[in-house]
Amino acid sequence: MLEVKDLKKCFITNSRRRLWAVNGISFNVEKNEVLGVVGESGCGKSTLARLILRLVEPSAGQVFFDEKEITGISRKTLRPIRKDLQMVFQNPYASFNPKIRIDKALMEVCRYYGMSISESREKIEKLLNDTGLSGDLLNRWPRELSGGQLQRLAIARSLLSEPSLLVADEPLASLDVSVQSQLLNLLEDIRSSRSMTMIFISHDMNVVEYFCDMVAVMYLGIIMEMIPASELSCNSLHPYTRSLRDCAPRLDVFKDSSVNLKNIIHGDIASATAQIPGCPFAPRCPQAKPQCSQNFPQLREISDRHSIRCHLT
Repeated sequence: MLEVKDLKKCFITNSRRRLWAVNGISFNVEKNEVLGVVGESGCGKSTLARLILRLVEPSAGQVFFDEKEITGISRKTLRPIRKDLQMVFQNPYASFNPKIRIDKALMEVCRYYGMSISESREKIEKLLNDTGLSGDLLNRWPRELSGGQLQRLAIARSLLSEPSLLVADEPLASLDVSVQSQLLNLLEDIRSSRSMTMIFISHDMNVVEYFCDMVAVMYLGIIMEMIPASELSCNSLHPYTRSLRDCAPRLDVFKDSSVNLKNIIHGDIASATAQIPGCPFAPRCPQAKPQCSQNFPQLREISDRHSIRCHLT
């Protein structure tokens, strides 16, 4: 369904330095699969999502969707493919025009994809029902709704074109815990009922482990480990992956023998403009060896669908 090859994005800062937000990422996502992308803030997760959908133009690399390259085609050629590629953004309040009522915001999307008024209203009504929202919300302004309601509407809007690929960029991050569980159940229902491929970006390792099939662990614009979600707790090998897992809130942290509080990392993530000759995680890694600071590790496969970028394994 989706293939990413050596994708890169470089920004030029005000001081004329190069900032590699995404630096040579490659992966495949199978049809009906959910890929989770995790990592600290600033590691390039959101930029990667925008590059895949060409909301940001890549500096290098290729993206293939349904065996067709979409990085090298014109905007005009890409437009009919857009309906199959949709995104849910992190901030629901920034996802809607505050000067347009909800019904017009949804109808505008339907009109963009050439739907008739009757077809649009029928589809909107069905999606509101699927997302557990009442029809009276259509006559209200975005400022009159809660974050949970707006995020449900954002999800409903992304489904109006019946996409094959949905990219969710931290859709639960700005919401209350109770609302997060409701939206996670909603996404699970959408996934099972519509057989949809997803890329799910999150900080929450527990959610990713529960919801996703595969997990890509990012650090400073590169993938450090690619691992099946079912093996995240028992078979993660990279020190960074283990640190993220052990830092995730758990009620049974003192009972779970797989959790090692010594793995918790210290310090802040380095600037993406820094020139680090070896492993970018080496300055913070509790297990770093001299070779880690000298040689850049390659991403290598160690078992079926499990790859790691580390000198220690």
